[in-house]
Amino acid sequence: MKRSFFGKLIAVYACGTVLCMVCVALFWSKSYRDEHYARLEQVLAARAVLVAELARREPGEAGSSLKAIANRIDTRVTLISPAGAVQFDSMEEASRMDNHLDRPEVMAATASGRGTSIRRSGTLNEEMMYYCAAQPGEGGKPAGYVRLAFSTTSVRRSIRRVYLAIWSGTAVATLAALGGGAFLLRRITRPLTRLQESAERLKSGDLETPIRVDSRDEISLLGESLERMRTNLREVIGRYGEAAGRLEALLAWMSGGVVATDEHDVVVFVNDEARRLLRLPPDATGRRLSELVRDRELLDLMQESHRLEQPRTEHLTLLGAEERFVQARIAPVHDAARKFHGAVAVLVDVTELRRLERVRSDFVANVSHELKSPLTSIRGFVETLRDGGCSPEETRRFLAIVEQEAERLENLITDLLSLSEIEARRAALSVAPVDVNEVARSAAQRFGEAAAQQGLAIDLKLATGLPLVPADENLLGQAFGNLVDNAVKYNRPGGSITLETAREGGSVLMRVHDTGIGIPSKDVPRVFERFYRVDKSHSRRLGGTGLGLSIAKHIAAAHGGGITLESELGKGSVFSLFIPSSTIAS
Repeated sequence: MKRSFFGKLIAVYACGTVLCMVCVALFWSKSYRDEHYARLEQVLAARAVLVAELARREPGEAGSSLKAIANRIDTRVTLISPAGAVQFDSMEEASRMDNHLDRPEVMAATASGRGTSIRRSGTLNEEMMYYCAAQPGEGGKPAGYVRLAFSTTSVRRSIRRVYLAIWSGTAVATLAALGGGAFLLRRITRPLTRLQESAERLKSGDLETPIRVDSRDEISLLGESLERMRTNLREVIGRYGEAAGRLEALLAWMSGGVVATDEHDVVVFVNDEARRLLRLPPDATGRRLSELVRDRELLDLMQESHRLEQPRTEHLTLLGAEERFVQARIAPVHDAARKFHGAVAVLVDVTELRRLERVRSDFVANVSHELKSPLTSIRGFVETLRDGGCSPEETRRFLAIVEQEAERLENLITDLLSLSEIEARRAALSVAPVDVNEVARSAAQRFGEAAAQQGLAIDLKLATGLPLVPADENLLGQAFGNLVDNAVKYNRPGGSITLETAREGGSVLMRVHDTGIGIPSKDVPRVFERFYRVDKSHSRRLGGTGLGLSIAKHIAAAHGGGITLESELGKGSVFSLFIPSSTIAS
């Protein structure tokens, strides 16, 4: 657990304060004790001079006088000979006392003329302060010693009272210093605490709360610097956030699929198009791409891009319920130090492009074939007629064939131009309210003779109360007529055709039911392509161009509608053309 800066400061301050106060108390206590004992020593020294003078002037009566003085000044007086023998003591019989030459104070007096010691008296069994003064004699040797002793009991009692006062005052001063110091330190560290809280908010991402410091010193400058940093960070992160949002929106809605992985192959971003192409689950982000994608070509391409440290582009085939062709572009992601940080894959679905390329190729081949066949026939008969030698009847027959092939060629070119105009939306729609029942009746009348020649019956099932639809009547009639024409050409002899109108939701339906040969299920998705024929020989024999259903589909789309097909091989087909009853494509 980390200690706070304030706690560290107050601990250091408290230790320093207590240590200083203890030192001060010890200094004053020692100073007072030393001063007190020094004064006591001075008093004893002065008294020793008086005792020595009295003993010198009244050598015969010194004993009684010294005892009286000792009792009056409450001081023990001892006279010692140069040899250390006790000559007089105010509190003990001198003859019973030991030699005092080895006493500390006597030894000090012998060496320097005076000596002091504080020790317990063996005679009185209490602590005494001893002062001894050597009396000068002949040859510089002591002529004797005067020793005074004073009990330290009262002195020590007085010192203890002073000690108590000193230490009590020290304790009070320490507490006051600690309290005042804590208050001041709190005022000093409060701005630092607020700065620390602000830094924590910045670390957690809170860039909206301003940083304010109530201080007018260096800390306030630090706070102002942090506030400027917060403002700059908010602006920079805001700009990056906007850029990231735009980039994410761009990547999310771009037509190509985008997958980004980190250096551990974990998906960090994937857009909806990539999910669709790779069939990824909604929770793909945060999981390894190799666990989600079973297509080894894509994974190998990403590993190769990482290994070579350069972008790679390949065309891949993604297998699944529906085969998809994609153009994969893989680029490794490096930092400024060229350290690998992942890869970005852009997947462009080119399935429709492949299909359109195939349709275009087929269209060119079919147009070339469809144009070449009648032209070859016309050229052959023209050359035959030019060479001569034909009877009039053969000439008329050849000319009839030429005319038929020319008409077929004209129909083909007309259908191509019509289809081109409709696809390019250059055909102007003459929109007016149209009765679809009348369109159905007109188609039945127009193809009635052709149906009768094949023994086909055309039945009408027209709904009543249908709304008028906004449409180009001629184009709508052409589209529906192409469906009826298709039903006549590919029906069975003796079969039937039913033209039906109905209303479903917001659209009006025009259906063509036939009992014809039907269409294989594999060919149903392609029957609306240009020049696509299920039975090519049968279609050409009937004079079809292969564009009727494609034209019908584009006309329906131009009106905002469409065409659906339901067919069963050998039983017939149902073409449904629907047009919105209230809107039309622009």
